[in-house]
Amino acid sequence: MRALAEFVMRGRNQALGVCLIGALFPPLQGLFYAVISLVVLRKGMLEAGWVLIWACLPMLGYFAFNLDITPVYALASMVALAYVLKITASWAFTLAALVIFSIVGALIFEASASQLLNDYVGLVFKDLVLKDAEQAYDLFFGMLALGFALNLLVFLILARWWQGELYNPGGFGQEFRALRIPPMFSAVLVGLCLSAYGIGELVRWGQLLVLPLLIAAVALVHWLAKDKGLSRSWLVSFYLLLIFMFQFIMPVLIVAGLMDSWFGLREKFRSDREV
Repeated sequence: MRALAEFVMRGRNQALGVCLIGALFPPLQGLFYAVISLVVLRKGMLEAGWVLIWACLPMLGYFAFNLDITPVYALASMVALAYVLKITASWAFTLAALVIFSIVGALIFEASASQLLNDYVGLVFKDLVLKDAEQAYDLFFGMLALGFALNLLVFLILARWWQGELYNPGGFGQEFRALRIPPMFSAVLVGLCLSAYGIGELVRWGQLLVLPLLIAAVALVHWLAKDKGLSRSWLVSFYLLLIFMFQFIMPVLIVAGLMDSWFGLREKFRSDREV
């Protein structure tokens, strides 16, 4: 993967070639997103714009044929997120933007492909009785919004990791471990979750709204492993636990993210703090 990043950073033609391959072959579309994010992070919007002008042509063709703006919007969101991270150097601000872009993206998909969305809900939740249809729709919609956000986040993380490996070895790890949600932002997230619960929309938006707190909690775990000198096996065990017991560990992570935001757990757990 590092070799690919080095190739892309050699010049505009190399970046354009890789982006075109990603745009033309949907299974490699994530490659397109990660590469264009790297270009934005390293060289700015002007250079990324030259690449996008040509690399976007296949996507515009797809839009003209299918009248589905979702892929174009996803690419625009990817570029915007990379730019937010570049100018703020803050993962907290970037996660806030990610939530907003993902809400809008999910609503765009719902408006442009409502029949397809209903067909998927009917296929996935076909054994539910009719009275549960609305809840099933909201649940699937929430999973869709979360999936949209996670895809963007994964490719942005990959681009930032590439940038760190090429120009600041170890910088990405240090940056990620320092991620902490500002108290005001976490209070807004809690308020939005409570509001969504009050109007019956928590199933739809709850998973997306708590995503920044979950990511911050994962960053806290990485910080603890580094500060306490724990081996990589601890982190591997944590991720296995996260994968296979997500429903049980998620509330713990949300609380950890909130506590770190409001009370600064790192200062309390720091190995070299003064006693």
